[in-house]
Amino acid sequence: MNTKYDLRPCYIVKTTRSGRIQREKGIFHCWEHIGQVIEPSPLKGGHPGGQIAFTRALVETIDGCMRSVAPSSIEFRDTGNVLHQMGLTEYFFEEEDEA
Repeated sequence: MNTKYDLRPCYIVKTTRSGRIQREKGIFHCWEHIGQVIEPSPLKGGHPGGQIAFTRALVETIDGCMRSVAPSSIEFRDTGNVLHQMGLTEYFFEEEDEA
């Protein structure tokens, strides 16, 4: 199957209550930018209201479900290949010279 867009393989990383780390395979589709309006507080001296904005990642899981997850919960599995294609491998993996 050829796709028009380059989809990236990734893991959705979760930490359980017992402290174990679980990784679920997925395919990253895009970033989702969300903005929500916050009503002013009815209390005297309360916050004036406004808008909050945040970013989420849209990831398709192996069973075909789409999930919206926090960017910090994503581990891309092809980072080395992407850096190589962009010509940035040496930049990220070069040894630092000691002065």
